[in-house]
Amino acid sequence: MSRAGTNYESMQALNRSLVLQILSKKGTCSRTDMASWTGLTQASISKIVAEMIDAGIVVEGGRVSGMSGKRSIGISINQYLCKVLAVKIARKSFDVAAFWLNGDLIERSHRVVNISKVSPYKILEAIKNEIKNYLDKYADICAIGVAVPGPYLRKEGRIAIMSEVSGWDKLNIYEDLSEEFDLPIRMEHDANASAFAEWRYGENYGYGEKGTLVSLLTSEGVGAGIVNNGEIFRGIDGVAGEVGHMSIDMNGPRCICGNYGCLELYTSALSFAKFVKEDLKAHPDSTLNREEQITAETVFEHMRMGDTFSTEEVKKVGRYIGQGMANIIYLYNPQEIIMTDIMTGGGDVLLDAAKEVVRERTISELHRDIRIRMTTLKYDSILMGAAALATDLLLDNPSSLFSFAAKSAAAWTEIGSL
Repeated sequence: MSRAGTNYESMQALNRSLVLQILSKKGTCSRTDMASWTGLTQASISKIVAEMIDAGIVVEGGRVSGMSGKRSIGISINQYLCKVLAVKIARKSFDVAAFWLNGDLIERSHRVVNISKVSPYKILEAIKNEIKNYLDKYADICAIGVAVPGPYLRKEGRIAIMSEVSGWDKLNIYEDLSEEFDLPIRMEHDANASAFAEWRYGENYGYGEKGTLVSLLTSEGVGAGIVNNGEIFRGIDGVAGEVGHMSIDMNGPRCICGNYGCLELYTSALSFAKFVKEDLKAHPDSTLNREEQITAETVFEHMRMGDTFSTEEVKKVGRYIGQGMANIIYLYNPQEIIMTDIMTGGGDVLLDAAKEVVRERTISELHRDIRIRMTTLKYDSILMGAAALATDLLLDNPSSLFSFAAKSAAAWTEIGSL
């Protein structure tokens, strides 16, 4: 979105991308409003839109009220022109899913893997095989988005470390997938993917709006994705937002990252379950004692059933998460912090405890206007974020869409001549 055109072709691509990004965020727009929002002339917008209508990339439909109050013919992206593939790699599973360009889910596959016992190379092969299955099934997949646990070294295309498992730091996942599949691929830290999904599809944000959003991913690991003015903030090596490895106790236990007392050691779903098991020994009356296996999800279930011990454990972890949020507020000064993934199962009990700590540990001028909430996205925010990344890749490079549209038209012409 910040590229500068240096010749006619690049400027044309930039202008096309700008129009597609506007339509992606605003939905259905008039030509006049697009000219106003982009700064392009009405004649330029009309020419771009006409080219895209001919290619089947955008469609006309209905009438919309523009900023001037006049009703005009609406223009929107042809959300069913092609599909994108989303891949989510987690510590105990991986997902592959097909999405339409508007973020609607078509099909999803979830595979549980024992990542601590199975070679990363075998898991990556399984992921590639699942991708191949989708590509064989859907011929109109045009891009792939991949979300991986962090810290993710974006320049090197690999995960630096993955808590409780080893070997992934030896794989260049991006390079491996790029060599295997002849499609544009975009790969991001899972928290960045989640944040991008919130920005593109969430409640409060739209294209062109200014502001900072933080998605706090609380799963088997902990991380934060930051979107500032519509752009993912990555840092020099792509590991900005690794708040899971931010120390909240300098005398705490040592983490695999080398730091001590990391937030992740207190607030991840795995750490939470471990602490609950330890504390449970002193609470024989808790209904959790009926469970053969204690996970974050089972604790949340017993909390909802009224188990006092489970409720107090959720409040405790909520306070640790609140301490992390207070640090995030001082680091990024966002308008909104959105919790996502496994630990959102703690609901208002966890969130209220976190907010209480935020109020205690930040000055009122900082926390009074910030909104802290759970995600409301209709699908898994990381997977949806991977789809959004792939879609954004196409919108930023409209030549891919024109090329696909031309191939599709040629194929239908050939079929019609038979």
